[in-house]
Amino acid sequence: GVLTSTSSLTKVLECHLCLGTASHVLLRCGGPFKARGFPELERKVARIPWRKLLKPPLILDVRATCTKSKLYHSDAVADRVKKEIYKSIGMSEKECEDDKKNDTVHVVVRLRHDVVQISVDTSSAPLHQRGYRLQTTKAPLREDLAYGLLLSSGWTPLHHEKQSEMTPPYTKLLDPFCGSGTIAIEAAAMVAGLQPGRLRPSPLRGTRLSSARMWRDVRRCWSKKGPQQTNADIDDDIKLEDDDEDILIAASDRDRGAVDAAKANAERAGVDKLIHFTVGAVASHAWFNGDLPSASGSVLVATNPPYGRRVSPNKDLLPLYQTLGEKINNLDDCGAGAAVMSQKVNLARQSGISSLEAAFTSKHGGLSVTAMVTKR
Repeated sequence: GVLTSTSSLTKVLECHLCLGTASHVLLRCGGPFKARGFPELERKVARIPWRKLLKPPLILDVRATCTKSKLYHSDAVADRVKKEIYKSIGMSEKECEDDKKNDTVHVVVRLRHDVVQISVDTSSAPLHQRGYRLQTTKAPLREDLAYGLLLSSGWTPLHHEKQSEMTPPYTKLLDPFCGSGTIAIEAAAMVAGLQPGRLRPSPLRGTRLSSARMWRDVRRCWSKKGPQQTNADIDDDIKLEDDDEDILIAASDRDRGAVDAAKANAERAGVDKLIHFTVGAVASHAWFNGDLPSASGSVLVATNPPYGRRVSPNKDLLPLYQTLGEKINNLDDCGAGAAVMSQKVNLARQSGISSLEAAFTSKHGGLSVTAMVTKR
């Protein structure tokens, strides 16, 4: 889905910092216009004041989509738009793109029913790339999907505006298929009040709106709204507390290499002190065998089990899902809930986990995946 709004530069930076499920923040370049031929397209693209927005030298990456329009060749549309932008800023494509050190600006062109809308992507990479997951395992879950799974389950971020008016339904979280640690790390960052985009570089690079100082100021402002950040770029003396007695997060995987990668990622994210990592099979985790932490509150089992594609291919996954369901249901006395990202909804339902319902469906690595959460 797309949300459109009129915002100040500060609000754009806050979107980069605080949005956990968005993939891009696009800046509209002028209003929509009609174009039924290439001469008309070129003429109207040239009217946009590109010199006021872009800061050459830069590399342009222009991508177009065309739907039900006379101009239907998306590559040709992208090529014409790119040439007109370079011409408008007074530079040739060759002299800009020869130097690979130049900032890259991504331009998005959407043409539908002969109406053109041009936007500049305000980030150099999708927002789900938080900056901490440098070590990955097979089929890692995208960070924004992990964040969405947690939100839909009722795991509430500490900096949420309604946090002071509500009691979080869960105080303990376990991911028994942690892989590279994405779910546990996103959950710990929520608890600590760390914004999703805190480790990302300054937005709007390659434009005249880019300001490293404003980006630092926005991060510093938001760091004062919750527990202190760990990013050394904001303040060297800012640290997280070593212990958190109220919220407990555990993560495990049978692959020791995956657990090592998860630990390294958690350290980069600044939340390694908030997560207890172990190596072992699902059924062997201490929490599933009666050794739950003494802290009061209920348990959320949030996880991304194998889909049977890249992990455990050609393997019957039903016994694994049923084992997971049995272990979760045995925690019912503690008020346990589940949040499971699944590529096969029927498989998740056959796990036997009580009161599962679909929260949302999204694309992930070319597959359609559904977040299944416990109805409360």
